[in-house]
Amino acid sequence: MAVSSDTSWPDGASVVAWDPSPSARATVDERHPGRVRWVQGVDSMLAAEPDVLSPNALGGLITSELAAALAERGVRLVCGGANNQLASPEVGDLLDATGVVYTPDFCVNCGGVVQVAEELVGADVERAKATVEQVFPTTQGVLARAKQEAITPVRAAEREAEARIAAARGR
Repeated sequence: MAVSSDTSWPDGASVVAWDPSPSARATVDERHPGRVRWVQGVDSMLAAEPDVLSPNALGGLITSELAAALAERGVRLVCGGANNQLASPEVGDLLDATGVVYTPDFCVNCGGVVQVAEELVGADVERAKATVEQVFPTTQGVLARAKQEAITPVRAAEREAEARIAAARGR
């Protein structure tokens, strides 16, 4: 999915999306009539010159070639719900070098893990919601840390995860 500037949505946003599933497209169109322009493939999405690329349910999408194309097309942010969005760790470095902000998948796409973990300890829905509500401020903190320490967002998220694991172990 890509988001580009347009006046058809609040705050000038519009959605250009690609999904191979006809039923998924129909569901989105039913729930949000006229809001999504469907295209075929990533190249068609990039032709819309999006500000944001949101890979969802498709790991390994961001290759070094695509990273370069994102920067050339003016994409400013990659933030999505897919696991393992980067084809290799080096792609995160390429995105950073070209000025495209990448929000690490394991930072922003943790809702499913939170839910499973909560089910293992009693399924407290309110506690799970409270945990998930911390994703945005945690992501903001990771991006601030990346800037402050002059490292990539991936490395900043890894350091945050390592610190939390150490704290949980009592170190």
